[in-house]
Amino acid sequence: MKYLLLICALFSFTFNQAQDLREHIPYNATFVGSIDGSKILESVTISELDNSKLGKEMLKAFSKESGQELSSIEDIGINTNATTYFYFEKNDSLSYTVLLVPLKEPQFLEQAFIHDKAKIMQNNNYKYVQADNNSYVAWDNNKMVFVIGYSNDEYFTDYDFSTIETELKEVSEESAEGQVSEVEEVMEATEQPEQELTYDDLPYLYNYSLHLYASNYYYFSEDLKQAAKNNNSDFLEQLEEQVEQLKGYIAEIDSISNPDPENLDNFISNRAYFLKQAALSFEDPSDREYAQKLIDEATYYSDSFKVYESPYNYDDTSYLDHYDEKRVLESKWTAYMLHKTMVPAQKSIMKNKQYTAQFDSKAVINIWNSHLGNTMSEIYSGMYNALQGYPKSLDEMMGGYGEFSANLYLEGPEARISVDMELSDEFADIYQRMGNQKINSNFFKYLNEDKLLGYMSYNVNFKNTLEEYPRLLAKTYGPLMEGKMQDEIAIGADLFSLLLDEEAVAKLIKGDALLAFTGINEKEVTYTDYEYDEDYNYTAVEKTKTEKLPDFILMASTEEMSLTKNIIAYLVKKQLVEAENGYYKIKDKKSELPLEVYFAIKNDIFFLTTSASDISDIINDRYTAKLSGKHKKVIKQGNFSAFFNGKRFGEAFPVETNMPNKKIAEYAVKNASDFYLKSSKIKNKTMHGELIMEVPANHKSTISYLLDFIEHID
Repeated sequence: MKYLLLICALFSFTFNQAQDLREHIPYNATFVGSIDGSKILESVTISELDNSKLGKEMLKAFSKESGQELSSIEDIGINTNATTYFYFEKNDSLSYTVLLVPLKEPQFLEQAFIHDKAKIMQNNNYKYVQADNNSYVAWDNNKMVFVIGYSNDEYFTDYDFSTIETELKEVSEESAEGQVSEVEEVMEATEQPEQELTYDDLPYLYNYSLHLYASNYYYFSEDLKQAAKNNNSDFLEQLEEQVEQLKGYIAEIDSISNPDPENLDNFISNRAYFLKQAALSFEDPSDREYAQKLIDEATYYSDSFKVYESPYNYDDTSYLDHYDEKRVLESKWTAYMLHKTMVPAQKSIMKNKQYTAQFDSKAVINIWNSHLGNTMSEIYSGMYNALQGYPKSLDEMMGGYGEFSANLYLEGPEARISVDMELSDEFADIYQRMGNQKINSNFFKYLNEDKLLGYMSYNVNFKNTLEEYPRLLAKTYGPLMEGKMQDEIAIGADLFSLLLDEEAVAKLIKGDALLAFTGINEKEVTYTDYEYDEDYNYTAVEKTKTEKLPDFILMASTEEMSLTKNIIAYLVKKQLVEAENGYYKIKDKKSELPLEVYFAIKNDIFFLTTSASDISDIINDRYTAKLSGKHKKVIKQGNFSAFFNGKRFGEAFPVETNMPNKKIAEYAVKNASDFYLKSSKIKNKTMHGELIMEVPANHKSTISYLLDFIEHID
């Protein structure tokens, strides 16, 4: 059912919203996301979605899960005139994630829960169900709310469990009074349990073999239920092995003691009841009989063993971890958040200027985090708490990274992901100085886009980077030492700067570089194969084959200083390189390099390439360059860029006839996209980057392109 709810969210298409569900999102939500389906419906219709392979498969799955026959995605009851939101929030006791889905009509959702035999409860003008111990779903005529919560372990450090212990004891006593006294009747489970126990409900059994039996009985029952659901009678024979394994655990048990007998019987009787009900789903009577036989052979209760009273008092609170109490509290707190979300927040996210300022109504998907540094600190705190306790200095470690925002745009023939990251004043100053460098425009003289498979460029001010990197390192990793080595790290950073002549190094390595893949090179390689005779004796045989590898050229700005000349002279003397006509060839004595590699320095640019013809043309001023203004703008705009020509790459590496998923690969090659990754200089303390996918000309939009791609997946 959880899967069904999440899929529903993806099809909450938006056009024009009468009710803004953001009014239900609290002001202090740390993570908020939204899906605007109107942008999807601009390029694809509901009918096209229904008739697509993806749509048909989803309608089939929905129909099966809900017990209702669906002919269109609109039958799900999602309001196509509103927006879907999801958010995350955390307080001292609970971390919870909420999904808000607009509804046009709730009948489908309600019937799905009835089909799932869920207990539907009424609260004022809305209904709700408990989907799991820590997850709830509620709905009215306009919306559905799904909440899943996880209690925070640190909250329970000094928690007083006396109240919840008393409550659980009273519930247990009331339940015991209503039960039949004979153990046999409990085992038969003649009365229907209200809810099936899950793996999370598996009790800890002190007899290890008994615990292995109970946990593997759970997996056995899940496998059998799945087989019954799919009417897969062939799988029943495979379950025989699991039954034998369960019998093996039972054979290892001589006797058990309290509280194992009661815990075992409660869990197994519950699972066995629902398992027998599921087995009735087999269509063939002989399959049903076979399934019941497997269940009977696999099911054991405490009366199968000798039971003795343990001398240990398992009720002693010193042994308790309050697992049951924590689960009950987690469930109560999650239910409270569900009911709270069903009404508008007293102060909603709409009053949060940080959130509203970054929200772009043109985006299909928007994801926002109020402070990434704090979020990452919370993640690290959970890891450290589990291991050794949380060092509060981690807050300082991640404090340099602030608000995070990402958007997905579908703009005609291209899809674009835009990401913004806010920096603290100090980090912004560090990164600005490091990025204060322009790419060498002379690189463009040695690129021909007619041959390009792709490229990557990177440019930093190397002198400033050498000066700032020790400070950045100290700010980032110093806090991990919890203040114990802050002084030593600071002194180390100063010594690094003192011993290194940043200005001299920056002349040798200026900090800008461009790596371009310029074509395909074929090389014959030797490998060892094995041939077998009719008696399966093998003989090693040396063979050769031709491999395709991409040619590349790497360019980096430098100055031809005396040090450079001395290094090259030394390499020539040691016969590691050899001089050609104005350039050098790296000698590969051990045949470790897959291709021949050449290098040269010209016009204050260091060239490293696999193409002898390209390096020769460059040295002799014969290279024919061709690069559009679009590529030049992408490369020059920020400190990092990348480009990938999917179609040309696919043509250069044709699909092999014996490769798996050949049909998908052929389609991908024929309909390959171009990808761009670009960045911008830091502005207003914010880092910005974009990933762009250009849709092939034979497709009208990104959505139709993706749907068509799915059609070709077997």
